[in-house]
Amino acid sequence: MESVRSFGSAVESADGKMFGMSLTRTAMSGAVWTLASSSGRRLTMLVTGIVLARLLAPADFGLVAMALMFISFVELIRDLGTGAGIIQAEDPSDRLLSSVFWLNLLFGVAATALLLLVASPAAQLLREERLVPVLRMLAISPLLSSFNVVQSNLLLRQLEFRRLAMTELAGAVVGGIVGIALAARGHGVWSLVWQSLSGSLALSAGVWGASRWRPRLAFDRPGVAKLLAFSTNLTLYNVLNFVARNADNFLIGRYLGAQSLGYYDLAYRVMLSSLQLVSGTFTRSLFPVYARMQGDHRRFGSAYLKVMALTALVADPAIGEAHFDEHACKGHLDGHRRRVLGAYEARLRAMGVGA
Repeated sequence: MESVRSFGSAVESADGKMFGMSLTRTAMSGAVWTLASSSGRRLTMLVTGIVLARLLAPADFGLVAMALMFISFVELIRDLGTGAGIIQAEDPSDRLLSSVFWLNLLFGVAATALLLLVASPAAQLLREERLVPVLRMLAISPLLSSFNVVQSNLLLRQLEFRRLAMTELAGAVVGGIVGIALAARGHGVWSLVWQSLSGSLALSAGVWGASRWRPRLAFDRPGVAKLLAFSTNLTLYNVLNFVARNADNFLIGRYLGAQSLGYYDLAYRVMLSSLQLVSGTFTRSLFPVYARMQGDHRRFGSAYLKVMALTALVADPAIGEAHFDEHACKGHLDGHRRRVLGAYEARLRAMGVGA
């Protein structure tokens, strides 16, 4: 909570008379609700993960991690950054919002079709034939997500952090319940698949209920072109960042198999959980606030530098807490797990942790 108060101070110092105290209070409220949502979802995922780890084999987690490499990449390029463009736009018209909705729905259908087509080649590339049905079922995810792009980003633009937080938490809880129920009945990897799909479906339904906006049959071609001029640059950055973060997952999945990737993926998620909680809270709650400051470069720059310094101060110790000594564990691990742990340590060293 101290970090949230510091966050508010950083925005307030850059806010000045131009925006008044209302924006500062809204930013602090957004940070609190975003932190509550992220913490609640991560706690739900932690509890769900512990239960599922006792019910499922590591290879099940590895198969889903393989599939999510392809799903996550397609999700990055599916909306071409139009969701962020909605927040950044100064005054998006209803016609433009409807255009973005139908465009995202079209992208969602195309993304699902693409994943269905590449499922078999992807399995051959990773030398894991069991991946084919898993990836084909999870291919529905981009289509489900495309239904809530406009609504969820409108809620962020309108600074409705509380409504969005509640719907996201509800989606995580629904997914967790479905996953545990199916795993307890012996459905194996399919419990993880339906955990993801049911969570996405619950989130889309919740966002539609929380947002009053509804699409209409309209398309604003000039407005979409202007929006894409901003959003495609953001998409390119996200693609490059995705490749840098997932190259190791691909190599482990291809050469060590699903079980090794399952161990590695779980360890990596634990390591990043604290960092993502802090940085994700600031990033999400600040973006719509920054959008309102975009006309004043001096105040925007001041707020950005102060919040980045605060993020580094809070997040750097959070990474260190997740580090552990490989040598202390080697005596209790077999050769298979040591290879994964060694790769995990290498990733930490690449980030400058424990060097």
